[in-house]
Amino acid sequence: MAHSANASAYAEAPGTFVPAAKQKSIHAGFQAARYLRPGLPVLVACFAATLALLSYLWLSHLRHDALQDAISEIEIVAIAVAAQIEAERKQQRSTQSSFEQRFPGRVGARGRRVAVSDSSGKIAGLLPPAHTAASTLEEIFGASHPILTLGEISAPARIRLPTGEDVIAIVRKLEAPLGHVAVIQPVEPIMAEWRASAWRLILVTTGISILLTLLTMAFLWQTARAQDALSACEKITLRMESALAHGHCGLWDWDIARGRIHLSGSLYRIIGREPRKEAISVGDFKSLLHPNDGGLLEIAEQAMIQRTPILDREFRFLHASGHWIWVRARAELDKSRNGDMHLIGVALDITEQRRLQEISKNAIERLGDAIETTSEAFVLWDADNRLVIHNSIFRQFMELPGNMCFEGMHYDEVMALATLPVVTTTHDISAQ
Repeated sequence: MAHSANASAYAEAPGTFVPAAKQKSIHAGFQAARYLRPGLPVLVACFAATLALLSYLWLSHLRHDALQDAISEIEIVAIAVAAQIEAERKQQRSTQSSFEQRFPGRVGARGRRVAVSDSSGKIAGLLPPAHTAASTLEEIFGASHPILTLGEISAPARIRLPTGEDVIAIVRKLEAPLGHVAVIQPVEPIMAEWRASAWRLILVTTGISILLTLLTMAFLWQTARAQDALSACEKITLRMESALAHGHCGLWDWDIARGRIHLSGSLYRIIGREPRKEAISVGDFKSLLHPNDGGLLEIAEQAMIQRTPILDREFRFLHASGHWIWVRARAELDKSRNGDMHLIGVALDITEQRRLQEISKNAIERLGDAIETTSEAFVLWDADNRLVIHNSIFRQFMELPGNMCFEGMHYDEVMALATLPVVTTTHDISAQ
């Protein structure tokens, strides 16, 4: 029989006896992971695809907003430049100073260009200076370009210049002697800013996808290892239960604080009952015990108050078929991780042993009665010359004291206490 000092280790060892509530929680977690494992890569792929789609839509929105902001900005710049030129003309201020001196630097930001022409179409001013070799607006935009013939005010438009450059442009008509003011915004600087934002978003999205993929791979690897461990634990549990069943013993764990008792499957089979996953109450357990074998509360008090290191008791359990079986329980008091006190131990079916002891006891009693009733002195010594059994006639014949127990005593010790009988007649058997 396994020593109860190892019971705590058995109760905590993976794959051995674990209380049913904990087993249920562990198996529920593993079952959830088992069902989630095949679908997790699909969920991750769907999430990554959704993230990529949202990123694409967001980037498209940012691109559209960038272009719309550029259009709105050059429209404001065109209005501001035209208003300033008109104000200078009305105040008859000198227009000989350069555009860089007459307009704030924000006008030429993001590669923006401004061209002012006179009434004949010739360019009268450029910002930044000499940014083009063209002498007229028609050379900049192309002859008869619609943007030059839209009347008083043209709307900003995205066009391609004769040089092949993609720009957003607006042309506003000025009062004579001036002709038009044109504001040209190259698209490339705007797209460069958008691409920078796009790359940042792409890097963040890619980083999230890579991290999620790594976490998924780690989860799948961990669940695979956990599944292997669970399978190994189940095999160990089966082997443990098989060993316990063949040894006619089982494990039990009494949670004293909660009044619940967990029994292993092998112990249930000893008492002829179907194993239960749930713990049983102290009352249900007590109903299985013989009323003359002591109460469970007394056992708990003995363990708790006296701090008995090892509890060794024999009980009679009610078998499912209706007869009583003897079980020897050995346990020790153990404190769990959360501080609760448990009695954890092993139980061995000793019914056959008790039956053999009873048979042996009856046989010895019958042998003793037979020896006692014989009319001759009888004594039996073992191989070590120690007295095994004798009758009263032998005691009287040897005049041994009547108040002593001689079983187990050596021949010399018995003879030292005896009075040897007087031999009156001898017979030589060697002569026969």
